[in-house]
Amino acid sequence: MEREASKASSARTSSRYQTSPSSRSSPRQRHCLPSPSSLPGLTGCWGWATPARPSTASPPSSTGSSPSRSSRRTCFPSTTADPRNAPLKPGGEIILGGSDPAYYTGDFHYLNVSKSGYWQISMKGVSVGAEILFCKEGCSVAVDTGASYITGPAGPISVLMKAIGAAEMAEGEYVVDCDRVPQLPNISFHLGGKPYTLSGSAYVLRQSQYGEDICVVAFSGLDIPPPAGPLWILGASFIGHYYTKFDRRNNRIGFATAR
Repeated sequence: MEREASKASSARTSSRYQTSPSSRSSPRQRHCLPSPSSLPGLTGCWGWATPARPSTASPPSSTGSSPSRSSRRTCFPSTTADPRNAPLKPGGEIILGGSDPAYYTGDFHYLNVSKSGYWQISMKGVSVGAEILFCKEGCSVAVDTGASYITGPAGPISVLMKAIGAAEMAEGEYVVDCDRVPQLPNISFHLGGKPYTLSGSAYVLRQSQYGEDICVVAFSGLDIPPPAGPLWILGASFIGHYYTKFDRRNNRIGFATAR
């Protein structure tokens, strides 16, 4: 069993995404630097990517030549630490070969991986409150254990921040008045016919700078050119609220509500 703490760090743009020069990346965006064919995030760094070319690529380490009985199930659910409760809860956890119901409620909802080489699935909308503002005709989203924030194309992210009343404090970083957090609208990601909703308190991080509290919105603009993009990325601020199962055997991702 491996534990990882979700923590903010300096901006690094991974070569796997080949972002455009105009792209903005949050100072707290964290990425690993896997091999070119591997999956974004820690799963790629550790060799648990989906193979880019199934007929020729080497199997990930979780499906090696002599796997244990549990690893043949090739599931590695991941949950990340909630920074708001860091002193109260353990760090994030990765379980190999199964899942731990102590960390989620209800059943898993599964979505098939849409692109080999990435834990990438199809999304059918991003809504603020009851209104779908982006991705109405469908778009792609990667689930990335190595990203701290949720990212999307810079244009839509800018519109999204205006919709919730956020102000740009630094390049690519947005803040809201901490007193307004309980009144912020829900933001939902529509995956497989089901909305995955984050409340204001879920997508805003309260931090201290120079002795004062500031509330940073855990979204950042990131332009990824074709053929890899455009692409939304669901990082730790999403995974912290939805227990995530990476199922290599069935080439799918499952989500359940985290406890």
